[in-house]
Amino acid sequence: DLLTQGGWLSLAEPHPAVASAWRKAASERAELGDESPDGRLVCFAGGDKLELWDTASDKTLIAIDTQRPDDLVATTAGCVTLKAGQLGSYGINGQLTNWSATASALGPASNGVLGIEGDQVTRWSASGDKGTPLTGASGAVAVGASGDGAVIGFADGSLTRLSRGQSLPLAS
Repeated sequence: DLLTQGGWLSLAEPHPAVASAWRKAASERAELGDESPDGRLVCFAGGDKLELWDTASDKTLIAIDTQRPDDLVATTAGCVTLKAGQLGSYGINGQLTNWSATASALGPASNGVLGIEGDQVTRWSASGDKGTPLTGASGAVAVGASGDGAVIGFADGSLTRLSRGQSLPLAS
């Protein structure tokens, strides 16, 4: 589902999304938001609050008073946030598990997230297991998954694809 200026739209079906408490809350409070890959969880942040909702039960799982993150990604296990280099995950129990103190970007990946740490792109599973990093991300400001690697973006608009430690320019 997508929140637009005209309200909620279902991207999977040709009719408007069904009204729900989590959609109403996101409409009123969300400044950042994401849906887990399986569609079961929605995470959003606004003001000084982070919320994680179960879409099936239409219930809030966690509502935490915290500074608004710079970025967030919903996973099947909770909400991963990035704030001032601190990358961590809030599980459905509301507890924060710190994953990195040096992250500069966060992006979704299949069953987890990608983060940039210095010149490396690291993949974490939804449960927080850290994968083998790819090198070549120095100066990157954005990251996203691409097959077995990652596409990283730079402030000048250029992109690079990293795969198995090799970098392949996509655009300049």
